[in-house]
Amino acid sequence: MLVEDSLRAVEVMQGFDGPIVDVGSGGGAPGIPLAVELPEREVTLLESSRRKCDFLERWARELPNVRVVCGRAEEQPVDAWGVAVAKALASPPSTSCVDSTARSSMSAPAAVLPGFRSPWPFRTGR
Repeated sequence: MLVEDSLRAVEVMQGFDGPIVDVGSGGGAPGIPLAVELPEREVTLLESSRRKCDFLERWARELPNVRVVCGRAEEQPVDAWGVAVAKALASPPSTSCVDSTARSSMSAPAAVLPGFRSPWPFRTGR
């Protein structure tokens, strides 16, 4: 089900230029399925947990258009990606706190993935 839900975002991703970042990538959805379906696009899997990054790095070796960044969204350079996607990043109270921090440090447009529980997009002006 996660793969199917992830692939529903392909059409949305095609409406944006530039690299894609999957914020809070966790197990790799939606980033890994998007990278497979859009091999011409660079996809960054951004995850703050070292344990999860280790898992994601094994997948990244198999996909030439994927890289893993182990860190927090608010620590990343501004304008690094064309579009950001996120799913189940945090509960609504937590995301509202993160949103103001992310707004100042991330400038990629949002992509909401229908069907994912608690989707949370980065929505900032670019």
